[in-house]
Amino acid sequence: DDACVACAVGSYADATGACSEIPGEVRSHTFGEFTTQAGEEVTGLCQSWTLENDEELWINAVELVQNQASHHSNWTFVPDDHFEGPDGVWPCAEREYDQITAAIAGGVLYAQSTQATHEVQKFPPGAAVKIPKRARIISDVHIINATGAEVTGSTSLSIYAIPEAEVTAKLTPLHMTYHGLAIPPLSS
Repeated sequence: DDACVACAVGSYADATGACSEIPGEVRSHTFGEFTTQAGEEVTGLCQSWTLENDEELWINAVELVQNQASHHSNWTFVPDDHFEGPDGVWPCAEREYDQITAAIAGGVLYAQSTQATHEVQKFPPGAAVKIPKRARIISDVHIINATGAEVTGSTSLSIYAIPEAEVTAKLTPLHMTYHGLAIPPLSS
């Protein structure tokens, strides 16, 4: 049977296409619920999760599960004394949060694909992103409810850490923008 089947939460599609358990020590957090009205778009909010990690974490995989009509989200990590305040949802401007400042202060963890409801970013064995001690994970919020009914849902984020002794490739972020691409509207 060549039917494509989505992998369950806690697993990913390995190189053979089979669903395998995501390796590593998992830490998970579920953020508060959002309710959006039919046709509503929500921007300008951030959500945070203070890890309270006394040791560095070497992240080999990130898993996102959401049912809140998230259009996309970008996840950074910073020292826990940056963008201070209670965890949960808050106006980004209230703490002067922006992604560039966060990425420079800490780093980039993950970017949700547009409208993905369950997604795993899994690096090859031994490859990992380092989250320093005492870190906070922060995401922007961009929700678009394109349905004709109210939507209430939340987002869960899980990070999978491997022991530092298993790390063979220390990953760093890369950002690239191509402004020269121009596709005329309504072109085929």
